[in-house]
Amino acid sequence: MACSGELDGNIAGGPLISTRGMAAGPRRKVYLQAEAGKLIKLARGVYISPEHRILTGEAGLRQAIAVAAVARGGAVVVGKSAATLHGLATGTKSWQQQEAEPAELGYATKPATTESAVGPRRVQHRRIPQAEFDRFWPLKWEYGQVKVSLPGETCAQIARWHTLDEAVVAVEDALNRRMMTLGELETACTQRGLGSKQTRYALNLITRWSESPRESELKLLMWRAGFPAPFQQVKITRNDGVFLGHVDFYYPGGLIVEYDGQGKHRLAVFDQHGDYQGEASIRAERQRERQLINEGFVFVHVDQSSFRDGSGIAAIRRQLDSVQWAPRDVSSCVVKPAGKAWKAPGDTGYQRR
Repeated sequence: MACSGELDGNIAGGPLISTRGMAAGPRRKVYLQAEAGKLIKLARGVYISPEHRILTGEAGLRQAIAVAAVARGGAVVVGKSAATLHGLATGTKSWQQQEAEPAELGYATKPATTESAVGPRRVQHRRIPQAEFDRFWPLKWEYGQVKVSLPGETCAQIARWHTLDEAVVAVEDALNRRMMTLGELETACTQRGLGSKQTRYALNLITRWSESPRESELKLLMWRAGFPAPFQQVKITRNDGVFLGHVDFYYPGGLIVEYDGQGKHRLAVFDQHGDYQGEASIRAERQRERQLINEGFVFVHVDQSSFRDGSGIAAIRRQLDSVQWAPRDVSSCVVKPAGKAWKAPGDTGYQRR
């Protein structure tokens, strides 16, 4: 964390050129290079050479954030733009819509305009509390230096300004990577007030146990489907002390729900015999599953395809109805969860909506 005295503004570096504070001679040289087509004007007083101009993908978004911040030297990068610079995960829809993602800047006083542009990309200007403006992360990166809101405050901003899915995915990623604590998030949200219904929803849904963005999204799908909250990150041990496995989600009655990501068993290396190194992981996974099935548990696996087309949620619903009607006998095992996947009315810490 830094105070504003350590980094007075956002400073251009790397391929970015800013004329702010330049002497008349060097500034005139930049103008002439722009007229000759050797530099491109990206925003007022901010230039770059054509070979370094990036318009698409995450690299294009990062460059647009840099340009917007340098053009508005005193602003703090906030919201989803700050999450991008912190490297926080994004939801599936956000990733697909990345080309249209605006840069977000925060100010302690009300900005003159709420929106502007850097080339084809929008820039959203937001007012933030003075305390958030004064506390920031001084980031040195490929475009010089920039002021970025702290992780806890960034997550609170996303919960307040953006969709529930974006908030849960980004915040749970930050918690999983220990970039902040739940207490810091709740403090940041409380300082801004909990008047936002969406913020309250988010605080009820967020836990520190999701190990991937897709687990967070699967949890949201189960919540929206009206399912009761499953237990999350569950260790299962046989009564004789043999550890059988660690599973993503568990419903009492013997139902295990797992999200199988595309890279779960895939390693881009081969052993000396030319065999995939991931095969050992697959064999261990299958052995673990067989052991759990032998003890009475039933599995539902959700992958990218069944996540997208809804068949995964339909399978969970069928098996959940089954184990609620006729629970499986799993008395040979001890089930130890990290906690519930979300808070429901009556749970400690539940935020009334």
